[in-house]
Amino acid sequence: YCKQRQLTGVDIDRYSYKSTELNLLLQGAPEIVLYNEDALTSKHIGTGLYDLVIGNPPSGEDLPTRFIRRSLLLAKPGGKILLLLPETMFSDMRLISGTLRNQIASQTTVKAVIEFPAPYNEKAYGPKRILLYCIKKQLESEHQPSIFVGRIPDFDGLRDVIEVLEYPDVPVTNND
Repeated sequence: YCKQRQLTGVDIDRYSYKSTELNLLLQGAPEIVLYNEDALTSKHIGTGLYDLVIGNPPSGEDLPTRFIRRSLLLAKPGGKILLLLPETMFSDMRLISGTLRNQIASQTTVKAVIEFPAPYNEKAYGPKRILLYCIKKQLESEHQPSIFVGRIPDFDGLRDVIEVLEYPDVPVTNND
């Protein structure tokens, strides 16, 4: 939930836009503002306003890189950024582009890099994805704590990993 309990969504794909609109209506979600536009060029979304920026950018050309840079602009200080990026952008769970890696490190605190399982139908769902989870720095002098780097065997474990990252002081048992 957003602090203001308002959500904004942008998707260029009309089917995704319409199905999201219908789903949210049926769920009785809080105030939602949806735009059927390109998130990279939309004039309806401001900069530095969002507590949470979530995205699954399309693969190909420089689109994922442009989505990362746009997300850095959209998140407000202390805001979280979670992006599902193509595995091809990484080598050994580290962004290949040094320039992009430095830009992210200078503007955010990277919390986790998590490799997702391969999709069962890559033609339909695209390439394997890696979740980049970071928080926009409030001060440039903020230090970089340890980063969680790992793989999840299935999506059921993702919630547990994110919970541990969000609440690191909660005791963890051997079963966790």
